[in-house]
Amino acid sequence: MHWGGRTNGDLVSGDAPYESIAPAGAGGRGVLGGGGHGGDPAQGDGGSSDHVGLIRALWLQEKESRLASEAKVLSLEEGAAALREERDKLKATLNGEGFKGRSLQELEHLEKDLRKALEGVCGERDRIVQQQLAKEEQRLCVVCQENERSVLLLPCRHLCVCRGCSERQELTLCPLCRDHITESLVVYS
Repeated sequence: MHWGGRTNGDLVSGDAPYESIAPAGAGGRGVLGGGGHGGDPAQGDGGSSDHVGLIRALWLQEKESRLASEAKVLSLEEGAAALREERDKLKATLNGEGFKGRSLQELEHLEKDLRKALEGVCGERDRIVQQQLAKEEQRLCVVCQENERSVLLLPCRHLCVCRGCSERQELTLCPLCRDHITESLVVYS
């Protein structure tokens, strides 16, 4: 069989064998069969119509998949538009706009929601402040609570006092574990 002056078995730059159109089926041949060399000669022209049918089926399947994807994208865009509209309404409400024309019940419900949101903001702020204070306290000397910890006590290896407190004569026991201090090392960070 000849197509445009070449046989269907001849490949030129940019052409691909039939196996590349779809995964190999029975007998290791691609969807179009024949390993790129046409159909079974015993079939005559019947093999060619099978090829056209398979190509049409693949094209329809691809078209359905594309249409389903486009519908999904459209649905997501509509959802995003609705969320943007809701966001804009909430922003207007938080900016003090949009209260006129609302019923007393709507305003009371809005006030309740805003109070609950404000409690959540305050609670989160307090939690963050507590974390920062705890982090700061971990850096401060356990004796004076003013200077950064900078002296390692031995043999317990607790880094818990500043240089000034470590030089105190009364500091003979580790303030954390009450082990006797045999030596102290200044740590530079």
